[in-house]
Amino acid sequence: MNLHALVRNAITGVAPDRTVFRLPCLGQQTGEDYQVLPVYGPCEAVTAQIQPVSDKTLQWLVQSRQNTIWRDMYIYGLSAGLDRAEGLGGDLYYFDGAEWQVDQVLEDWRAVGGDGWTKVRVCKLRAADAPPVGATTPPPQDLPGVDGAVPLEESPHA
Repeated sequence: MNLHALVRNAITGVAPDRTVFRLPCLGQQTGEDYQVLPVYGPCEAVTAQIQPVSDKTLQWLVQSRQNTIWRDMYIYGLSAGLDRAEGLGGDLYYFDGAEWQVDQVLEDWRAVGGDGWTKVRVCKLRAADAPPVGATTPPPQDLPGVDGAVPLEESPHA
């Protein structure tokens, strides 16, 4: 019995599904200059349900880590978090004008019903627009002094 299907209308009535953009981390490679760089698969639009982190969890996160912004996301299919053993740095998601990185896979229900959903915790990294669907690199960092970046006096963030 699929209990999630039974309560789906009630859940989306409170927290509607949204389309977000996912840049899946495939691992890393070493460049010619010996710099280790992440490798990403093609950006794709996925359906997700974004929820705030619970109060007790948020209190623990703030006390044990640096101050930042977290969200819990329910997505259909697989999503990878930071996994040193597999060489993964965590999938990147783009929504609300920001780049978010999966730092933890909280629940993986795919094993129960095959196709199921995954609950992940994402951490806000920076302000960024989503890369185009099919792109395999994150959008550039618009930092002054970085090659290809907008000069500070022209930056919309200045």
